[in-house]
Amino acid sequence: MGERSFIVRGNQDRDALHFCSHGAGRNQSQASPGPSISVDSHRSHTTGVFCDKTSAVIDESSQAYKSIDSVMSAQKNLVEIEYTLKGFINVKGLGEEKKT
Repeated sequence: MGERSFIVRGNQDRDALHFCSHGAGRNQSQASPGPSISVDSHRSHTTGVFCDKTSAVIDESSQAYKSIDSVMSAQKNLVEIEYTLKGFINVKGLGEEKKT
């Protein structure tokens, strides 16, 4: 949440079996992102996005994922970006703090 999304056109690359990445992929396990991502950092990274800003959804913070710029750069021969989208709302969780 808080990062860009893209609508792309495939370049029909046979060597890639006509596939490309469908997302950034995780840098961290979904089970244990907490120690390295603080709620304050999560709030900072989701400025301008209407979303849950508590520890309940910290596993979905943009910091838990690889850089979208790196992912798109790595597949520049596979796709052409048609549109760039910026999220402004993310609905996940009930706004309850995780109990630790």
